Formats: sequence, structure tokens, C-alpha cells
Amino acid sequence: LPLFSSATMAKTTSSSLPLTSKFYHPSLGLHSRRNRKLVALVLGITILYLSMSQLTSAQTSASAPFSLLVTLLFSDSQYKNQFLQDFAPLATYVRDNEPTTIAYETLQSDSDPLKILILERYRDKEKAYLQIHKSSRQFLDFRPKLMRLQESGHVTIDGNSYVDTMIGFGDRVK
Repeated sequence: LPLFSSATMAKTTSSSLPLTSKFYHPSLGLHSRRNRKLVALVLGITILYLSMSQLTSAQTSASAPFSLLVTLLFSDSQYKNQFLQDFAPLATYVRDNEPTTIAYETLQSDSDPLKILILERYRDKEKAYLQIHKSSRQFLDFRPKLMRLQESGHVTIDGNSYVDTMIGFGDRVK
């Protein structure tokens, strides 16, 4: 049985909670002014807490792990193999020299031999991805090789970026 409707609450102040039979439940003892004020105080604190939770959530998303999922579709296996050969030294460099990169790997589609997914996961977007990874000499040397494949029509690239919701897990770390 609902105590108050949201439409009624929008028009209600702490000193005048509705006591109509539609919204009032006698077992709650809201007939006294003191109890009505107490309920209004609890509701106010709850609303304040929820508002603060949303602010905190928005603030932490800026420092949450950041991921890129990039799909590459090659026109022929020779171009896919060339890409993998060019990508391998970059991946080794990232593993050995970028500790704020959580994951950096290629995944082969099990249904299309010409499709590769690049999984990139960084501790945060601003520092780990933008400042460290994208400015590394190895990345700057690799990027034009991929762009040449794309410009010549040997690969199509599609990707999206994501901010971690902090629900679930991505890797099991020992």
C-alpha cells in the first residue's frame, strides 16, 4: 500500500503531508504533526543521499577504466597477417612499458577468418590512454601502417569506446 504518490509529494511541504485515505495508512501513526515532520525529514535525507550518490557516480566515471573495442575486417588474409605482424611488437611494448594499460590484445573471430577485434583497456582515459599510450613512439610508428591499410581499402575499421560501470569483472587477477 503506497504511503504517498509522487504527484502528491511534489505539492507537499514538510508541515503538510497528505492525510487522505488514498495515501494515508493508519498503522503508520502519521496523524501527529511530529511524525509527519519526521517522515518529511527522512524523505529529504533520502533524496539528498540519492542526489549525492549520482554526483559521486558521475565523478568516478571520469577516473573509471576506459576501453576501446575496435573491429577490423580485412579484404584478404595477407593483409590480416601483415597487421598481426605489425601489431605484435606494439602489444609487447605496451605489456612491458605501459603498466596503466590493463589489457591490449587481438581476438580472432571464430566465424570470420578475416575479422579481428582489438581489445584495449586502460586504467583511465585521460592519463593511461591519451597521455601515455597515444603518445608512445611505438604507437605513433604503428598507427600509419594501419591507416595505409585502411586508405588502400584492405581493411575497414569500426570501433567504440566505453567507460567501466564497475559492475562485474573483466579479468581475474592472481
